[in-house]
Amino acid sequence: MDFNSNSSSSDAQDYDTEIFEAITFNNVELIDLFIDNNLVNLNHRSPIFDGHTFLTKAVLLLRLEIVDLLLNWGADPNFPEAMNGNTPLDIAFSVIPSLRPETEENLRLRHHIVQLLVNSGGRHKPQDLSSLSSGPSDPDYELMDNQAATVIQNMIRQRQNKQKTGLLRKNVGRRSADPNSNERSRMYREHIKTLDPFDPYRQYAHIPFFSKPKVKKTMRKKKKKGGSKRR
Repeated sequence: MDFNSNSSSSDAQDYDTEIFEAITFNNVELIDLFIDNNLVNLNHRSPIFDGHTFLTKAVLLLRLEIVDLLLNWGADPNFPEAMNGNTPLDIAFSVIPSLRPETEENLRLRHHIVQLLVNSGGRHKPQDLSSLSSGPSDPDYELMDNQAATVIQNMIRQRQNKQKTGLLRKNVGRRSADPNSNERSRMYREHIKTLDPFDPYRQYAHIPFFSKPKVKKTMRKKKKKGGSKRR
């Protein structure tokens, strides 16, 4: 690559891959060399890299030194990327938190990048206020009916679940007066459905339904035969 050739900034797209790779790998010296030899247009949007400019890409990747370098060379701090129209400051505030974990290092880099952008005159993209000036739209009655139906269905389900739980609680821990084996099996199956699969109680859940009730034996005093002897 001949850096001494007199290439105009219109040839920037020829070096998209090299410059964006340099941003990715934080190669500050190479980017400085490209700019110093007038090989790039600092506000060029790349069709290869989702319409990003060098500055918006550097902000997105939290490349603090490259952001500082591009701003010092005269990159426009308010020139937006093409896909969503976000300015570099929009990316720093809104996009980065949704893409990168908020580690201490990432927060530090983001804070310094925001300071650099603001000090260079960076702003957020203007909001579209046309929708605020227009009149209110007609309510979606079908959506409202569906939402109301959903609320009513949830109320009915909750009531049914409470009723089922209440009926099951009456049966748990005790048997009816004289349940047969089929009835006990049915009660046991209903009770098992209410338990979590990993509940350690499951291995003992059969006890109230199938164990034989313990009958307390009453001790009776035996009467002595023959009665008392007369003297």
